[in-house]
Amino acid sequence: MNLKTKLILAIILMLGISINAQNEKTIKGVVVSVADNFPIPGVNVIVVGTTNGTTTDFDGNYEIKAKSGDVLQFSYVGYTTKTVIVGEQLTIDVSLKEDIAQLDEVVVIGYGDQKQKNVTSALTKIDSEEIQDIAVARVEDALQGRVAGLRIQTVASEAGGDPKITLRGPGSITGSSSPLIVVDGVVLGTDADILSSIDNNDIESISVLKDASSVAIYGSRGANGVIMVTLKQGVEGDTKFTYNTFTGYQFATDNKNFTFSVAEERARLDGLQSAVNSIVDPVNFARVNSRYDQAYAELAAWDYLSTLSGGEMDLQKEILPGGTITSHSFGARGGSELTKYSASVAFLEDEGIALADNFKKYNANLKIDTKSKSGKIKAGVNLRGSYNDQDRLPARFTDALRQYGAIPLYLNQDHLDIFNAYRDAGGELSAAGTLYDNLEVGSYGFSRLFDRVFFQGQDNPRGLLLDPNTGLPVINTQQGLPGQLTLGLTRNVGPLVPYLERSRIKRRFSLNASAYVDFKLAKGLNFKQTISGVFRHTKNNDADFVLGNENIVTFGDEAFRLERRDEVNQYVIESVLRYKRDFGKHNLNTILGFEFTNRDFFRQESEAFGVYSNDFNENIALADEGTTFTQNGSDKLVSYFGRIDYNYNEKYLLQVSARTDGSTRFGSNTRFGFFPALSVGWNVSNEDFLASSDVITFLKLRASYGISGSNQISNNIFDSLYRFEETYAIVSANGQTGVKNTALANSNLGWEKLVEFNPGLDITFGRRLFSLTADYYTRTSEDLILSAPVSAAYGVDTFLQNIGKVRNQGVELALSSRILSNENFSWSASGQFTLNRNEVLDLGGNEQIISRIDQESRPTEFIARLNLPITSFYGYVFDREIDIDFIDNPFNRFNNDFAEVYVKDLNGDGIIDADDRTELGSPYPDFTWGFNSNITYKNFDFAFQLQGSHGGEVRVADLDQLLFASEGAVQATALPEVERDKVIPRRFTSAHIQDASFVTLRNITIGYTVPDYLTKKLNFDRLRLYFTGNNLIYRTAKGYQGFNPEAAGQTSSNANTPLTAGYQRGDGPVVRTISAGINFQF
Repeated sequence: MNLKTKLILAIILMLGISINAQNEKTIKGVVVSVADNFPIPGVNVIVVGTTNGTTTDFDGNYEIKAKSGDVLQFSYVGYTTKTVIVGEQLTIDVSLKEDIAQLDEVVVIGYGDQKQKNVTSALTKIDSEEIQDIAVARVEDALQGRVAGLRIQTVASEAGGDPKITLRGPGSITGSSSPLIVVDGVVLGTDADILSSIDNNDIESISVLKDASSVAIYGSRGANGVIMVTLKQGVEGDTKFTYNTFTGYQFATDNKNFTFSVAEERARLDGLQSAVNSIVDPVNFARVNSRYDQAYAELAAWDYLSTLSGGEMDLQKEILPGGTITSHSFGARGGSELTKYSASVAFLEDEGIALADNFKKYNANLKIDTKSKSGKIKAGVNLRGSYNDQDRLPARFTDALRQYGAIPLYLNQDHLDIFNAYRDAGGELSAAGTLYDNLEVGSYGFSRLFDRVFFQGQDNPRGLLLDPNTGLPVINTQQGLPGQLTLGLTRNVGPLVPYLERSRIKRRFSLNASAYVDFKLAKGLNFKQTISGVFRHTKNNDADFVLGNENIVTFGDEAFRLERRDEVNQYVIESVLRYKRDFGKHNLNTILGFEFTNRDFFRQESEAFGVYSNDFNENIALADEGTTFTQNGSDKLVSYFGRIDYNYNEKYLLQVSARTDGSTRFGSNTRFGFFPALSVGWNVSNEDFLASSDVITFLKLRASYGISGSNQISNNIFDSLYRFEETYAIVSANGQTGVKNTALANSNLGWEKLVEFNPGLDITFGRRLFSLTADYYTRTSEDLILSAPVSAAYGVDTFLQNIGKVRNQGVELALSSRILSNENFSWSASGQFTLNRNEVLDLGGNEQIISRIDQESRPTEFIARLNLPITSFYGYVFDREIDIDFIDNPFNRFNNDFAEVYVKDLNGDGIIDADDRTELGSPYPDFTWGFNSNITYKNFDFAFQLQGSHGGEVRVADLDQLLFASEGAVQATALPEVERDKVIPRRFTSAHIQDASFVTLRNITIGYTVPDYLTKKLNFDRLRLYFTGNNLIYRTAKGYQGFNPEAAGQTSSNANTPLTAGYQRGDGPVVRTISAGINFQF
């Protein structure tokens, strides 16, 4: 190509560009709202089919380049999208209409629904979009940190473990404070495992009802709040299929406070040399220094044993190896104009993080709704089944972690040669007084096996006595020789054996079925008849196999077996008459209903102990201690309820509701309870003086007052708390059998009652740029059931009465913001803050209740006292440690604490006694918060959630067990008598009470959605790929030494009841997860 040609082409190209540029022009304009003609900032303005776009400024102005014939699209959250074709004009002003569907968003409430803008009570709605793209095993995991006032504690580390849920603080001293669970209008109860039976992908929305005005419609079951789950319905049109799956890896990080290796203990001992050298008293120095040398010699023994086994085990890694989690969910939704359906099946397997831990969940759901051509008759059915198969943790983590990694898991011949040489004076094989002639190569190892088989070195007292010929340790051959070393740590089996030779299996099958028919009787008048049933069967099988108890001092070589079967059968008949009409500016929505509930309970339990075989089918009759018993229970609930919702021109709002419940659970004089509620509201933003505001675009003031009740007096239906008739117990005296009264009848025993006042406001600034919901509440739980003392003349000590009172009051804030939004990028954020104060107001005339956890040799105390929370830790205030001089054996175990400590003389009388005990803290946090952020850029999405809790405390009982602080050898036996009365066992002091505050990155998700043009070519609707991490960052308070500040399990008897909350023992670490998933729709 010559130069002339090139110049001609360049001129033509430049001319074309010039012509095209001349065709483009700058379009200007203003975007306003149709409703008030006020400008709308942040409106997205784009040229359809291009990437050319802009947004309006604060005054609604925009400027964009476009050509004649281009199409401009105007879109904004809360308004319908509008398109305009560019003509010859240079100014295009646009008016957007508010999206009525969004303005009239409906929330589910008890026995009905309501426009969200007209709600006068305190409730929070969570849509499916907020939880469906999160890879979690349970519904509760997705709710954590999203609802102000709702506290969900992951209390244990086992797969499928149930969380602890409370709403606005604990409201009962002796009963449950868990909220009521309602699924598609069917009341299922308060059991913690109900939500675990629901597949997250089936959920359409969740409404959390908080105040008495919203829960009073549930009467005697609503005092602790209500969680209402609405499942997805069918849709009109072709069937749409969805497949959601994720798989991930779960793990826990080591707690460095409890890594007991030989090297770490040797380093600790080295650091104590100066403390030993500083002992002045020669007697104390001789004793302590001798123990000091012995501790080094024992380390040498453990070192030698570990070499025989191929090295030390890291017990935390062995017990908590991690595991996978996998979920599959397949759904189908579709239907015609008259009939719609939704169906799904799902499977989840969670291997947990522990050595013996697994949870499998199977779900199936079918929902069909149909109507007549006239629309006057509607009907539907809902069937939902679930099956959970759970291998529960067979032992506390601390039972294993308190032992040493040098203990061999399996014995080899070298181990056998060591203890086989040790015999008593009669020549019988013996060690620590227990015969071990049943052991062989491959048997499980345990610490007591190596008691007194090694000698402390004579020339080198910090080492082992060695054979000069072989250089190997000299092995003890008989009792009574000097210098024998004691290596026994516990009466238990080896650290891993409970996870390998014990089984705790829980299987549960649940079937929920409901059907309804709805008749339109007249304009606005409908009658709905519903019948529902719940069948729940639970089977627990516990087994300690022979090898799991082999050579235990307490049990011997005996197996244990327990089998428990529980059944709950419930049916409900519900009739509701609804009248909904608008009369000009007067809007009315009323219901009147009747409900009958019948529940039957059954338990059968058999256990056997003392069989020298794992075959219980054949040997059950040979068991030393076998018991079998059955229990039956039944209760009925008859209810009448009604509610009136009225508003004038959607400005002035009023709701009145009432319910009366009659239950067979309570005394004949108090069988019926009445639960009224009233709430009012004012949509200020609908007033003329605010309707045109562009700053405050929505403002509602509201207040509510109501009374609700609780019949959840105990988690066990067979407890006497549910019964008002006299009960007796068979006794025997002087060889004669008689009957002794154990509980007095109280025909006046009735409902626990909650009275609540809740003012609040909802406000939105700048057309949904920023929204705030604020609530203040004061809720008083009255007539709490407590045991009151009675005269000994009755033959019993106490009987149950409605005499307690507790108050919770606090503040809840929920904020949301649409920070930025345009064609390619959007960023929204939300947060919540909760402050709650719990206070005991009445204990039936008593000043306090002291509760105790008597767990083996580690008892601890709690107190409920007037004007303090329901639970406070109780005991002596730690002052200082006892000097090493006075401890019998300061080096008894790896990293051990001393059993006793100095405490403070609080009353200043110079004597340490019970009068110096005081409250040592509370397990309830000062405040909690959550923050959620969602960012999208083109087809990418990024979301994260932060959550925090601050000010709560826990008693870390793990420290007492893991640091051997209750051992007799670490007592201050050499303490002078004058000092003896100034020390107290550590477990009764504040030494193990620690700050349970935490901040965690609860969830982080990164996703990518395949572009529409590609999915259309491949003939499917949506494909999203994502990665999720849970609890990847978890920061605890300075000084916290436990595994999980949220832990509140019940691995110890009587732990974490309403009166003993905040007790941590053996519950395990925080579970962290990394997973990848797919959302597929076609």
